[in-house]
Amino acid sequence: NNKLSCILMITALTMKMGAA
Repeated sequence: NNKLSCILMITALTMKMGAA
């Protein structure tokens, strides 16, 4: 399953948005 990868991608994107 790609669930973990999907979660990691979403988390990274959220962190990027939060840092911006």
